[in-house]
Amino acid sequence: LVLFVCISVVLSAQKGFRGCIDSINTRTDTAVDVMYLMEKWKDCVIGKPLPDINFKTVAGKKVSAKDLKGKVVVLNFWFIECHPCIAELPALNKLVNEYKNKEVLFYGITYQPLTTLKRDFFPKYKFDFQIVADATNITDEFAAGYPTTYIVDKNGIIKAAWNGGIEGEQAETQMFLKAKPIIDELLLKN
Repeated sequence: LVLFVCISVVLSAQKGFRGCIDSINTRTDTAVDVMYLMEKWKDCVIGKPLPDINFKTVAGKKVSAKDLKGKVVVLNFWFIECHPCIAELPALNKLVNEYKNKEVLFYGITYQPLTTLKRDFFPKYKFDFQIVADATNITDEFAAGYPTTYIVDKNGIIKAAWNGGIEGEQAETQMFLKAKPIIDELLLKN
C-alpha cells in the first residue's frame, strides 16, 4: 500500500497536481475539514518538481518547464469572473515591479480564451504577469480553486502553494506581503 501511494504521488507530480487537488475536493461537513484538506493539498505539492508543462503566452512566447530552470517562477491561476483574482491584481503587479530585472518570472494562467480576455479583461484591467490564455490543460492540472498560486525555486521545485483570496482593500497588498519573503529567500539560494 505504501509503495502504491508513493508511486501515485510521483506519477501525480509528473502529470500535474490533479490528484493532490482532487484530495481537497471531497465533501466535508465542517470548516475544520476544509482547512485540513487544504493543508494536505499543500503538503502534497510543496517540495515536488514542477511537472513538465508547455505553454504559449498571449505575446507568442513558447515556454516549457525546462525554460524556467535557473529562475524563480510565480504561477498564478485566475479567471475574469473571480472577484478575489481581480482584487489581488495590484499586489501581483507590485511583485512584478519589485523584481523587474531580477531572475523572477511571472505567469498568469487562465482557461479563458484570448478572445474573451481581449473583449472583457484587457480593456478594464492591468495585469503585468505574462498571460497564458486557453490553458485548460494546465488549469485542470494545477488550479485548486481560484486564485491558486505556486512559487517555484531555481531548480524547478515547488516551494510554496496556496489558493483562495480576499476582496477589498487588503487584497491590494496581501499577495505581495505573502510572496515577497518567499521570493527573496529563493533568490538568495543558488
